[in-house]
Amino acid sequence: AMVLGKEEFWEIDKFYSKATSILEEAREHARKFEYDLCVRRSQEAFELFLKTMFKFIGREYPQRDDISEEIYGVYDSLKKYDVSAQKVAQIVHRNRTLVLWREKAFYGDEKLAVTSIFTEHEAKLALSYAEDISTKCFVVRSRVFSEVQ
Repeated sequence: AMVLGKEEFWEIDKFYSKATSILEEAREHARKFEYDLCVRRSQEAFELFLKTMFKFIGREYPQRDDISEEIYGVYDSLKKYDVSAQKVAQIVHRNRTLVLWREKAFYGDEKLAVTSIFTEHEAKLALSYAEDISTKCFVVRSRVFSEVQ
């Protein structure tokens, strides 16, 4: 595993803090029955936690929607932090799903002029994906922190 210096660690940790704030916003939207906004914020939080994990293990995060190959590509690095093959497969699937949902969460269905399409069930699912990756990211962060020079 790559060993980070203190400054590098705290620089990356800003992403973690921001992702945590966005996750809190997603929870708040769920509480207010604002399901589309909950899906949007959950997707953003998920993406930012994923980006943070990449940065903590010293990998570049790609700037495009489908990064499945890159996620598979960091499996060996994540394994060292007890992220199982099943978890990595879930991250790939969930990332794809949330990316698909993001646009609809922003604009609804423009063909039918429907501005809000997500239900409580979908919002809670998106939120659970974000919660789950936040836990994984926290584990990686803690381990990386214990190795900081």
